[in-house]
Amino acid sequence: MPRKDRRLVRDEEPFHGTETAHALSDTDRSLSDRICEKLGLHPNQFENEIFQRCLYGKARVLRPLLQIYNHNFFEADRDFVRRIGKIRRREELTRELDEFYYHPKNGNWLRRRFKLRISCRKVVALVKDVMPELRAGSSAPYGLPPMGE
Repeated sequence: MPRKDRRLVRDEEPFHGTETAHALSDTDRSLSDRICEKLGLHPNQFENEIFQRCLYGKARVLRPLLQIYNHNFFEADRDFVRRIGKIRRREELTRELDEFYYHPKNGNWLRRRFKLRISCRKVVALVKDVMPELRAGSSAPYGLPPMGE
């Protein structure tokens, strides 16, 4: 019987569903910690999983071709996902949404016209799902810029 290679597991961080994540109060935990716990993801999976979940359908289907056309086509989206993973408060979410909306790479007409990008509405819905403090108050997404979605 083949022996399992334990070196692959040894260096990995614990999953966020452990006591370590629960020891922090909700306001001290980042969005990535909360999402990883809820979805049972390893922290290394956060960026790719959220990027894939929040892409518009067309962008998800065309992603391989778009990345051949321009390897950095989704650079603004991936940067946005990385930054929102660090947020802990509503004000930070509003700031990140604004920065994404005005990101220089978002001026591309393909991204705007054909929605070949991340959906801010999907991001806000995901954030509200894991950060209950954002659900109270207005039903409108906090800081969501009008992107024609």
